[in-house]
Amino acid sequence: MVCKGKLDLEAHCASRLANGVFTFAELLACILASNAAGLGKGEIVDILNGVLQTLEAQGREAEFEIVAELVQRITGFFSPHGVIHLRDFEPPAE
Repeated sequence: MVCKGKLDLEAHCASRLANGVFTFAELLACILASNAAGLGKGEIVDILNGVLQTLEAQGREAEFEIVAELVQRITGFFSPHGVIHLRDFEPPAE
């Protein structure tokens, strides 16, 4: 699946939560593609935080660690692997 925006990232995450496994490389690629398509950093973090809550409730510790590392790297929190720089977009004017 090639992620291009919010719905794609949400669908990817929902699919992995329902019947798949989160992998670092695949989720990172989806995040980067969604950001390039206009999904902002804050929205991406919100989606991933929801995923973290579900993974924790389901006891999927290994996948929780993968998603948590991505959130840490996106938000600039300390990570030994470096920060992932994403663009943040202004919400559309109403």
